[in-house]
Amino acid sequence: MAIGCWRGGCAGNPRYPGAGWIIGDVRGARDRVRRLKRAVLAVVVAVAGVAAVPAAAQGSSPEDQLAAKYAPELRMKAQAKPCAKGDPYRPTDVDLIFGRDDVVLRGPWDRTNTYTFNPTVDDITKGDKAQFHLDFPGRATRPKCTYEQWSLAVNKGHAPVAYARVVTERGKPDQLALQYWFFYLFNDFNDKHEGDWEMVQLVFDAPTAEEALKQDPTRVGFSQHEGGEYADWTDEKKLERVDGTHPVIYPASGSHANYFRSALFLGRSAAQGVGCDDTTGPSNAFIPELVVLPSRAAAAATKYPWLRFQGHWGEQRPGFYNGPTGPNTKLQWTKPITWADEEWRKTSFPVPGGGFGGPTATGFFCGGVAAGSTVLTLATENPWPVLLGILALLTIVFLAAARTNWESSAPLHLARRRQWGQIFAASRRMYTGHFILFLGIGAMFIPVFLLAAAAQGLVLRASRVGALVDVAGRDNPFVAAVALAVGSFFFLFAVTLVQAATARAMLALDQGRTISCTLSGPASVVKSRSVVNRPRTASRTLPPTRYS
Repeated sequence: MAIGCWRGGCAGNPRYPGAGWIIGDVRGARDRVRRLKRAVLAVVVAVAGVAAVPAAAQGSSPEDQLAAKYAPELRMKAQAKPCAKGDPYRPTDVDLIFGRDDVVLRGPWDRTNTYTFNPTVDDITKGDKAQFHLDFPGRATRPKCTYEQWSLAVNKGHAPVAYARVVTERGKPDQLALQYWFFYLFNDFNDKHEGDWEMVQLVFDAPTAEEALKQDPTRVGFSQHEGGEYADWTDEKKLERVDGTHPVIYPASGSHANYFRSALFLGRSAAQGVGCDDTTGPSNAFIPELVVLPSRAAAAATKYPWLRFQGHWGEQRPGFYNGPTGPNTKLQWTKPITWADEEWRKTSFPVPGGGFGGPTATGFFCGGVAAGSTVLTLATENPWPVLLGILALLTIVFLAAARTNWESSAPLHLARRRQWGQIFAASRRMYTGHFILFLGIGAMFIPVFLLAAAAQGLVLRASRVGALVDVAGRDNPFVAAVALAVGSFFFLFAVTLVQAATARAMLALDQGRTISCTLSGPASVVKSRSVVNRPRTASRTLPPTRYS
């Protein structure tokens, strides 16, 4: 059953007609929608003479009512202009891609593998199609703006769509899952590929939809790459809701991994994604049109035959660039409660401020992963330029290493002309010969960082900033800037202290002094100072250093 545009009507953005979107500031848009809803309600009351019409009176099923009650609001990163930063892709009605002249169904036989052009639902469901691929116009490894423009063309005049499903799992009769599935035409993340299926799931301690309507969900989980993250329904600090029942989703730009708030998230594994997921604003907010699938798998496949497709919703590519399979092949489709129990994790890893304040280590990490992904993508498309580049780099390194002098050089005295190979050799001897000394100096970072953490907590809680933290949260740009300023001060202080201690220690060693570090880094600084301040004439009476 299709349920119409849920939020903002169907006027929407002229660039996406019929989508029913709320553009720009989410709070302001929400106020406008509330005013519109009150006006519409007034008309209904005047005409019908009732304050509201129960959903059951309209003949909708309990599954339809449950899906409508908890339909999620998506807040997707907006674009300032076409083909710019942001996410141009929207949840798409699957039926829109069938019968198009620019879509091809390919089989597993040869390099071309063309089975048919403009495939229909019958073409993808008759016979064994597990090794087949739906091929969209463009090259996934070199997308440029092709898929964005194609997505706009496909979705023109159509609202974003979510496929809702109420399902139970055999062996877990007292729990019920309410799922919303989203289909995007392209995944523009580090693992670029055509087609992208994402979903969210609410879990109820109820055996039926009728019982679920009488209670709240216990938890809600969002799909993220190969894993998922959950929040308890009562966790108001983590889970944002609209009108009490509609969970708010922040799909990451490009990857469409779903998150609970607007931030920059670091992924370190396949479950979390490798790289940086960006859900920061400004955002476009909307509740998609719902298509409620029958709860029984057989009935769903009969009404929506594309659910029987066992192949790939995207062109064939090696590794993680390959088009994904559909919902019916996923664990969360067949065992939703098991998926929630085994695959959901409690937290993701946001970066406070999302890179606010200029270049950071986070920006370096995100940029490095993106650059490495680009190189890998180019290598899969055409490996020869990448291999030749690596070979040229190795050749340069080899020639430079062959032309220098790697013979062992005494680290002392410091003021000595050396080739760069000898600098490496002398540095190794210096640090290995005085390992405890330099380890103790480096340990000075530990108390300074602990002091920095205490200072940040004091500033954010004991000062007026604490009130802002309670209201706006730790991701507020001003809060992040204060935390960054405090942390940067102590970091620079620690670096200065360690560099000064290292310089004094090396100067004392260069004068032939014996230095020990038996207590801590600061103790070594004091010891170094007392030794260095001795008259230089005394150093002439010492025996030669053991490095000479």
